[in-house]
Amino acid sequence: MFDLEPSQIPFLKTVLIDEFQALYYRFKKDQIYAFTLVLDEFYAVDYVTISTEKSLFNDIEDAKQYLAEDDKWDIKKWKYRSNNINDGLNLLKNSMQEYFQESILSKAYINSSSGMTEHNSLKIYIEGMRQAKEFLTTIYRLKPEQVLFFISMHNKHEVAIQSAIELNPSSSLLYEFIANVKTVNIKTKPSVEKLSQLDKDVLIDLAQIVENIEPYDPLFIAHQAYLLSLESYFLEVNPYIQNLISHISAIDGDQFALDKEEILDRIKQFYKV
Repeated sequence: MFDLEPSQIPFLKTVLIDEFQALYYRFKKDQIYAFTLVLDEFYAVDYVTISTEKSLFNDIEDAKQYLAEDDKWDIKKWKYRSNNINDGLNLLKNSMQEYFQESILSKAYINSSSGMTEHNSLKIYIEGMRQAKEFLTTIYRLKPEQVLFFISMHNKHEVAIQSAIELNPSSSLLYEFIANVKTVNIKTKPSVEKLSQLDKDVLIDLAQIVENIEPYDPLFIAHQAYLLSLESYFLEVNPYIQNLISHISAIDGDQFALDKEEILDRIKQFYKV
C-alpha cells in the first residue's frame, strides 16, 4: 500500500482546500452537506466528491434533483467530483503511482503488510483533512457541523466512521451518517420493480412526447405535460413523477422549467437502481 509521509500533510491540505473551493463555488447555493476524500484499495487518493441537499428528491420538483433519499450517503452515486485536470490532485495521484511503479515490493507483500502502515496513512489523511476543514470553515464562515468531512474506501466502512467522528463535532448529520454506514448492507435499495406499470406507461408517454417533437417546442411540451396532469389516473402515479410532470408544465414568464435534455435525464433517473 501507499505509505503517506507526515511531510506531505501541508501539500495534502492545499490540494483538499483547492478541490473544496472549486466545488464550493459551483454548488454553494445548493446546500453542500458532505465533502469526501475517496481512497483506493492501496490508500492512494482516487478523487474527492461532494453532495448537496438540492440533489435529493423531495416533494418540490427541481432540475438539480437526481439522488434518492436512500442514496444520500452512497458515494458511488454522487455526481459532483473533482476536476480531472486539477494540477494539485494529479500531482498527488502521480506521486502515488510512481511509488507503486518504482517499489520493489511485490503486490503480495503489499497486501500482507501490517495494519500499522495503514493506520499511519489514515492518520495523516485525517490530519490533512482536519487542517483543510479548519481553514475552509473559517474563510467561508461555515458552521463546523454544516458540512460533514470524511474519508471513504470501498468495503472499509470503519474508515468512513472513524474519519467522520474525528473530523466532525457531534451533530444530527454525523449521527445520521454513522447509522447509515452501519446499516448499509441491510438497507433496501430503490429498484426498477418499485415502479408500477402505470408509472412506466406515463414515463414512456412523456419520453415519446419530448423526443418526437421536431423542432423541439417547449411551449407544446409544457401544454402536453399539463394535459397529462389532467388525466383521471394522474393521482395514482408515483408522487415524484407527478412532481416532474407538474414542473415541466410550469412556466415562469417566458421561462420554461426544464429543457429537453433535462427532462430525458430526469426520466432515466427513475429507472436507475
